[in-house]
Amino acid sequence: MITIRRDFFRSIAAAFTWPAADAAATDGRPARSRPGTTLAAPKEATPDLRRGPYLQAQGPDRIVVRWRTAGTARGCRLRYGDSPDALDRVVPARLVPTAFKGFEDWAAVVEGLEPSRTYYYAVEASKVILAGADEGHTFRTAPPRGRPAAVRFWALGDCGTNRVDTGNPGKAVAARNGFRKFNRGRGPLDGILLLGDNAYSHGTDAQYQTALFSVYPDELRSIPVWPCIGNHELTDDYFGIFTVPERAEAGGVPSGCPNYYSFDYANIHFTVLDLWKAEWRDPDAPQRRWLERDLAAARGDWLVVVNHFPPYCDGKYESDHNGYLVEIREKILPVLEAHGVDLLLTGHDHTYQRSYLLDGHHGARETFDPARHRKDAGDGRSAPLVKGHGPHSGLVVVVTGTAGGEQPANPADPHGTRLAHPAMVKLPHGDQEGRGMRRLGTFLLEVEGLTLHGTQVDHHGEEVDRFTLVKRRYRP
Repeated sequence: MITIRRDFFRSIAAAFTWPAADAAATDGRPARSRPGTTLAAPKEATPDLRRGPYLQAQGPDRIVVRWRTAGTARGCRLRYGDSPDALDRVVPARLVPTAFKGFEDWAAVVEGLEPSRTYYYAVEASKVILAGADEGHTFRTAPPRGRPAAVRFWALGDCGTNRVDTGNPGKAVAARNGFRKFNRGRGPLDGILLLGDNAYSHGTDAQYQTALFSVYPDELRSIPVWPCIGNHELTDDYFGIFTVPERAEAGGVPSGCPNYYSFDYANIHFTVLDLWKAEWRDPDAPQRRWLERDLAAARGDWLVVVNHFPPYCDGKYESDHNGYLVEIREKILPVLEAHGVDLLLTGHDHTYQRSYLLDGHHGARETFDPARHRKDAGDGRSAPLVKGHGPHSGLVVVVTGTAGGEQPANPADPHGTRLAHPAMVKLPHGDQEGRGMRRLGTFLLEVEGLTLHGTQVDHHGEEVDRFTLVKRRYRP
């Protein structure tokens, strides 16, 4: 008779018995490997962040935060608060209708904020933080309208050259790096002005990704961007990318049109025009009628107009014979002068040029008469330009189309070998005949009270031109 020990059967049974799953999951010990028993991963959306966040349509009590996801995002919202660790306020985001297939674009409209205050934020989808909740993701509301404050705006003219298969992939980055070097330790920026031609060659959504969002991500997540349409915004993708205050959410007169708009910032009134896609030649065109109303209603100490096309310039787009620029000089410039606009910021020509304080010069260069057309004898460099308020008090025109590339001199083109327009200031280190520069760079606008400074900064971080404009105390 064969005797089998009980402990032998116990050892066999133990070899084929797994520990209780609950015990392995709760007792803090790692579970033993179980070959052949891997569980299938749960099915879940992957709301990857593909763009942004970036800031739009800022006011003293509001801001719009935009971002883009890929995949199916649920529960998109913005969290914000007084520190990265206390994002205790939540705003649902809405899906922005666009034609960009494969992506979802979101906008969170934050209202009821306090003026001149910094908030931290994070964007969230499906209860997952996609970006933010750190020191780098902040937004600041605008100062109270009409009240002076120290203001700094960065203007990027024709910046959109970082695109696929081009011969100058690093020029926009070089101009950006030069400004970052210059601005280090000088204080925060309050806004970014895009002067048009923001994404070459057609302004498509894909070109905006490489030309704008891939080049300036550090700036866009904390500095509001104010866009303008240029002649390379050939598609309508621009309108799906930007949210502008067309209903006067940030001040000014409602335009009812995303092509052109205005906003107030401290004691500055900004008016942004579209002289490419929206009609403007006829005085009865909606944009012309709106422009008249908006400038007439402005109550800021400073009136600044942003538009892609300059009324005066030398270079590739010589303004005496370029019919488009001739029409702007004859039809738009008189409106600005009649309402006392102080500064016109433009791009288009890939040079830097800057005018004297002018009024009434609407013809070709041979009609320019310094005695009649200059409102101040100086150039704004060695001593400030001084002007009054109101109609025909003088206007400075800036051409700064060098944020993405400089236009080299072209010996085969007589207009391409001179920078000599007599309405433009002769610069100490100017090119050709000296009334402009063919050098990479961007422009800084600074206003404090009744003093305005304009500075062109090159890709080395050097100041290549700086002028000062001062307003007399009296204001009607």
